[in-house]
Amino acid sequence: MNFDRSLARCSFCGKRPPEVQRMVAGPGAAYMRSITIELEQKQHDMTLMLHQLQLFQKHFELHYLWIRPPFRAGFAFVPRIIFQIEDNTGAQWAGERGGMLLARPELASDSYQAAYQGSARFSPPPSADTRVMKIRVVDPLGQFEDPPPQPWQFVVTL
Repeated sequence: MNFDRSLARCSFCGKRPPEVQRMVAGPGAAYMRSITIELEQKQHDMTLMLHQLQLFQKHFELHYLWIRPPFRAGFAFVPRIIFQIEDNTGAQWAGERGGMLLARPELASDSYQAAYQGSARFSPPPSADTRVMKIRVVDPLGQFEDPPPQPWQFVVTL
């Protein structure tokens, strides 16, 4: 069976392939929109980089890179950070998801840093009316620091 890909539309925004940066066919030909956002903020001795927003038919994902001092001995898990997102329509999402430790010392500014790559998944996807997303991010273990760090805050324009 042959499909004319020029008739494809993004399941999120309804745009055709020439109008979006990248379109990928997902399961059941559910198209996805991938947006590179490349935002970075430093706080204390940590850096958080949001690098991609992927919009699927039934959910969306935010991919990040978190550079921080490694956890002390006794921690046997991949660290998680918590996200709270609000868009310009008033819709809100919250969530967290773990990541993995990368053996990439060139990503950190010194050898006493660890780089974690992760993503957070949210449902349902934002509406087609979404133009701006305000993202707040916290390190749940930061509450034990003195003083506790303020949440990271990012604004993504779609």
